[in-house]
Amino acid sequence: MIGAVYLAWAHIQYHAGRSALLVLIFAILGAIPLMTERLATLAEAQLLERANSTPLIYGPPGSQLDLSLSALFFEGEPRAELSMIDFETLADMGLGTPLPILRTHSARGFAIVGIDIEYLEFRQLRIAEGRPMVRLGEAVLGADVAARLGLGPGDKIQSEIREIFELAGAYPLRMTVTGVLDRVGTPDDTAIFTGLRTAWVVAGFGHGHENLATTQDESVVLSRDEGRIVANAKLTEYIEITEENASSFHSHGDPDEFPLSAILIDPNDERSAAILRGRIEDAGSARQVFRPLGVVQELLDEVFRIKSVLNMLVAAVAVATLMALGMMIWLSLKLRRREFEISHQIGGDRSAMVRLVGAELALLIGASAVLCIALLMLIEIFGADLVRALLFGG
Repeated sequence: MIGAVYLAWAHIQYHAGRSALLVLIFAILGAIPLMTERLATLAEAQLLERANSTPLIYGPPGSQLDLSLSALFFEGEPRAELSMIDFETLADMGLGTPLPILRTHSARGFAIVGIDIEYLEFRQLRIAEGRPMVRLGEAVLGADVAARLGLGPGDKIQSEIREIFELAGAYPLRMTVTGVLDRVGTPDDTAIFTGLRTAWVVAGFGHGHENLATTQDESVVLSRDEGRIVANAKLTEYIEITEENASSFHSHGDPDEFPLSAILIDPNDERSAAILRGRIEDAGSARQVFRPLGVVQELLDEVFRIKSVLNMLVAAVAVATLMALGMMIWLSLKLRRREFEISHQIGGDRSAMVRLVGAELALLIGASAVLCIALLMLIEIFGADLVRALLFGG
């Protein structure tokens, strides 16, 4: 048997290119189903963990899935159909802690999320560098945002205009980065967090003006009359909030009607959660409150139905590939007929040929198994980060 292994190894070395291709094909056929299953398990765990960590979501009527994607993962089309009145109503109930969220704009491809500081405590987000945002015009970056943009405390980041029509109403706001969050492996790593007041300014619900009494640019002054100064259309709105101009910023409209995208609710206990849901449903208001865990689980159920179909297709491809490999091996044996005849003529029996071919296949399959295990080990090491990047864009 040792002689058969030696000859098989010599044959593999002589046909190194073909042998390497066979090893790679066998390894891929074995690794793909296992890698796919492992990545799917990791993705399911991360999605469910995010949903499970959020007891209740309060929002406008409509798709619970869209609202969950927006409020939990900062994905999908931004909506702002709630108002501060909804927040005050929930706060007055005293059944839990409402956590308002406003997501309308982005900066350099990352969502700008307006929050109260309690959100950071609720998500257990800690500042790794710098400090939290406390003033108007300040922002804190998720770990992935800071890493990919190369920004840190003291740097600036500017909001993007969603539509060209906003040029008449909402100017880009240049925000000061005051801190960077610890990496937590959730969508919070890929968000830019600001206070709600700053988010409203970004959305066009507040702005500041130049001090006409001290301005050095007389071209913005239309007239001066007994202490009354009239500005012309050249007066510009600030796009950066500083200590010097912060006092000039003011809001438009009733603050109670300022928009929110969703409200997360951390109920006092299960009884409070049930009472709150009952009150919202009994009131017949145009609002809904639900547990996102069930919504995400339904989404995953649909995804895994599709995955089962894809697994069938992968199995069909694998069978076809194995048939092609079988044909290639058979042709290889046909080409080696002269080699087998010479071996028989010098005293080798047919069982020796079988052992030779078997040893060659065993060596190839063994090498494939080693490569397959190496690929699976890479998935174990880097799979969570890969899934996080695919799901949350980190």
